[in-house]
Order: sequence, then C-alpha cells, then structure tokens
Amino acid sequence: MSNTVIRVDPKRSEDLKNFLLGLKDASERKVKNALWSLRIEENYITFYKSGKVLLQGKETDKIKELIEETFGEGLEPADWYIGIDEAGKGDTFGGIVVCGVMIKKDCLRYLEQFPIRDSKTIKDKRIETVLKDIEREVPKSCIKKVCADINAENYNRLRDITGDVNLLLLNLYRKVLSKLLRHKNGKGIIYIDRFTDKERTKKFFDFIKEDKLVIESGGEKYIPVALASMFARLRFKKQIEDIEKATGIKIPLGSSDERIPSVLTELRNRGIDLKRVAKLHFGNVNKIFSG
Repeated sequence: MSNTVIRVDPKRSEDLKNFLLGLKDASERKVKNALWSLRIEENYITFYKSGKVLLQGKETDKIKELIEETFGEGLEPADWYIGIDEAGKGDTFGGIVVCGVMIKKDCLRYLEQFPIRDSKTIKDKRIETVLKDIEREVPKSCIKKVCADINAENYNRLRDITGDVNLLLLNLYRKVLSKLLRHKNGKGIIYIDRFTDKERTKKFFDFIKEDKLVIESGGEKYIPVALASMFARLRFKKQIEDIEKATGIKIPLGSSDERIPSVLTELRNRGIDLKRVAKLHFGNVNKIFSG
C-alpha cells in the first residue's frame, strides 16, 4: 500500500468529503484525530485538521490528481520557495519577530509528512516538537532560515519615529528576504502573508524582478509561510522568556489575558521601565504608563 500526502484548505474539508462521497463505492470510516476518513474501493482518504490529506492504497496517484484538480493547494512549480511571517505584532509584551524560510523544490516531499501549519492554530510545545523533528529528519541543505527581530525597547523607539507598525514590519520583511535571496539558484516563488496594503507591499519589494511574489491574506495555508510562522513564534517566545528572566515575573502572551493589567502595574511598581518590556501604544499599556 502506497502513502501520499497532499494539502487542502481546511475550510474546504466538508466540500471535499461530499465530493468524494459522490464517487462509486465511497464509504465513511473512523480514524482517531482525523476530521474524517473515507474508503473508496481499496483506497483510504484521511483528512486532518492541519489540512493534510493522507492517501493510502493502490490508486493514490489517480485520487491525488482528482482532488488537486478541484481542491488542491499545491505550490506552483519552481526551483525554490520562500515563505515569510511574523510573530508578536498583537502581543502586549515584547517586540516583533519576522522569520523567513527558503525551501528547495525537491525537499517539499520531506516536509509534507509533518503537521506544519499556522502557529496561531498549534500549541507552543507542539511547535517545538515538530521543529525538532524537522531538524532531525530533514536534510539540512533543504531549508535556509533567516530571522530578524526587534525587542520592545527598539520597537517603541522606532514606532515613535515612524508612527507606523506596518512600516517596521515591511523593513524587517525586506531584510529577511534580501538575506534569503542571496542563496537563490534558479527561479522561485515568494509567499508573504498579507498584513498591509498589497500595492504598498509590492512597492517595498520592487527589487524582485525575475521571481514571483505572492501576497495573500491567510498565507499560512502555504507550507513555506506556515513553517516561517512556527519559527517566528518560538523566537518571539524566547523574547518573552528573556523578559521573565530579567524581571522575575511571569509574562502573559497575547493582549487579552486578564492578568495583563496587574502584571503591568507590578512591573511599574518595581521600577521597571515599561518601554523596555511592552508596546507603549497599546491601550492597556498606555493606561498604566500614563497613570
């Protein structure tokens, strides 16, 4: 029995299921941790939350072609793929991290076996495990990673100068992309998760001439962007851990945690300058900082 993995947008899970159920001899079966699984003659199709679709059986090539014609999100043919994403933009504490990865075309088959997806949909411990597995099992020549980050203090200083968080991000994206492109060989595709005006982003990357630039909201549906988001998440978490070590206080992630006001107050009462640990323009920080 051969195994094949493809990726489909999880939002289209039920559409794909209903499509396949319309085929001759299709029937449902139960598989642990799967959204659904079907049997079609002597073949099995299993759909997981990550968007990974596992095909097993003697006719997986035919089924793969059938699915990808209508539902697939496979990457276009290219010599290499770059994905870039950020972490920290919506967090009260810490600054911003941007990570990018360059993946050689022949290496995608290695990565398809891992649950690579948007870091916002997977627990940090799981991200750590997946990235360690990738580091151990995927050839080091397959992936080139570059990250750029600014801590909370530099974030506040630069935002005061520019007044525009997206401009900070664009500069970090440009820095990461420029470093990755030094390793290019042949023509490739660059995937960026859209976070600001598309035309503005294109102008910022006008140095890209030969390669294709794809700017999409929800870009994490593409393996390169999802992998970049996982790397960015862990690097940003390291920023938060550094703040915890320096202050001796447990720092909440995100911006809606009910503990944040009390943590900010405690930090200020201890004489810790909030601009060194938190984003001052956030409403919950500004209220404490100005009070």
